[in-house]
Amino acid sequence: MKILNKILTVLMVLLSALCVFILICGNNPAVSERIAEFFDGKDGQTQEIQTVEQQSTAQTDSHETVVPETDAADKAVKAGRETTEENTVQGNGSAKTEQKSVDGRMYPYYGMLDDKEKKLYNQLYEKILAMETTFRPVVTVTSQQLKNAFFAVTNDHPELFWLDASYSYEYMADRTVISVDLIISRAAGDFHKLQQDFEQKADEIARMAGRLESDFEKELFVHDYLVDNIVYDETHYINQNAYSALIDGRTVCAGYARAFQYVMQKLEIPCYYVVGVADEDHAWNIVELDGGFYNVDVTWDDTEYGRYNYFNKTDAEFAKTHTRTGLSVNLPECNADKYADIAVDNMGLAVYDDMQSYYDACYDAIVENGTGTYEFRCILQGESLYETWSRECDEERYKESYMYAAIAAVYGQNCKIRMEVMMLGKERYLIIHKIEMS
Repeated sequence: MKILNKILTVLMVLLSALCVFILICGNNPAVSERIAEFFDGKDGQTQEIQTVEQQSTAQTDSHETVVPETDAADKAVKAGRETTEENTVQGNGSAKTEQKSVDGRMYPYYGMLDDKEKKLYNQLYEKILAMETTFRPVVTVTSQQLKNAFFAVTNDHPELFWLDASYSYEYMADRTVISVDLIISRAAGDFHKLQQDFEQKADEIARMAGRLESDFEKELFVHDYLVDNIVYDETHYINQNAYSALIDGRTVCAGYARAFQYVMQKLEIPCYYVVGVADEDHAWNIVELDGGFYNVDVTWDDTEYGRYNYFNKTDAEFAKTHTRTGLSVNLPECNADKYADIAVDNMGLAVYDDMQSYYDACYDAIVENGTGTYEFRCILQGESLYETWSRECDEERYKESYMYAAIAAVYGQNCKIRMEVMMLGKERYLIIHKIEMS
């Protein structure tokens, strides 16, 4: 009987201890997590199972650490870590929870988010401005919702140049995010000086453009300024932000597009950052003029083949080379054509619709410029005229039509002419003549 009493006493003690243990675990999930990790053999450390990397020049996911789901009993206590990167298309505490008014016409990505993502968007923006790199989400969100909010903020706000195009976060096995870590770019060394220089340069360009009358003229000025003052450079150490474009003058597509977007925002002209594919991952812009939307690719206009091939184009024209991806597929359609060819009219070039007038213009241009190395441009109107021009170039008829006479007129000895052509749309062709006259 005494042995039975002892056994019952031990069982009662164990049962009491188990009840206390259950109460502790229920009130403190961290304890249960540590215990589960101990029996899993992880000794409190997050288990990183698989790493998936993707690369891009504009904006994609990369460096994703995936923790596969296990049994239902383990699912609630498993934790992981994931890094999402927008690329290459760069303190704990809660943020204010109230919704803020965001101008959807200027910042369209905000309007693409659900209510939770909008609250997180506001929190992210505040944390980035304060340079607080670690915090807990103000609302319960999944990893996908965090991704949407992060990309919405960076796509809407090109002025946040100090933010690296990546972030990391801690999450539970059900993908609920419990902590976010932002990454500050190397561009943020002496932050206040960098920001001052950046704002001054953007204001300077906007001030020059602001003297012009129409929004189109302002857009054209900003486009041309960037083409004239930026060099495409994949080797530049911070080439994914607007700072690299405006201050360093060396960047890639992301820098071109963000710089263009920010100066246009300062001019209060809606301009959006677009992520997509154009042979490879790429970034460009959409601009609103007089209620119509146009595609603009400043990067692709910064080539030796001319600066207006990708200026104010429709989706139909861009579809041949550009495809939107991600949240950018929700941006407005670009079907307007009011300002599609106005850039040509503002190039100060004459338009010819017959060969004789064109040949006369070429003769006059050479006689006016004389000897030396130079170029001149003109525009041919009409598909049939272009076909005639192409055929006569192949047959070298231009030599007898104007070149020999022009050489004699300037007392030259030798002349080399190299001609390049660019399609401008609506049956217009820009002819670039590169002359070497000695």
